[in-house]
Amino acid sequence: MTMKNLNLTVAILIVALACSTGFAADPPADAKSAAAAKAPAAPAAKAAPAKAEKHEAEQEVTYEDLDKYMGQRVIVHSKLGSTRSGKLIKHTLSEITITLDEGGYEFSFTRDAIKSLGVPVAPPDAKAPDSGDASAKKN
Repeated sequence: MTMKNLNLTVAILIVALACSTGFAADPPADAKSAAAAKAPAAPAAKAAPAKAEKHEAEQEVTYEDLDKYMGQRVIVHSKLGSTRSGKLIKHTLSEITITLDEGGYEFSFTRDAIKSLGVPVAPPDAKAPDSGDASAKKN
């Protein structure tokens, strides 16, 4: 397979994956209202968690520094607007391959298709003692 065919195949896979993850166009407004009229009213408590998206804390890294994170979990933001995360299993000058968190499939990104890269960072522990002066807390 030539490099041009490989790039085309990867581009088609990225577009297909992006379309399958909800990047399709919204239905017309009248179709939304008709669907809402047919659907039973959902409790507000169930609707709120669905809207809240969990964003993981991450530290941005450069493509050149990825060799330090081989075998570790990385977060890839593509130029198409998708975000994928998984264990970094391959890093070359032109592409990376990760094992996706969702399903364990291998997925490759060409360097040109990557908008930014990150590695997850642990959130600050709420129970950790403050580094301030302990005597000031007693007063």
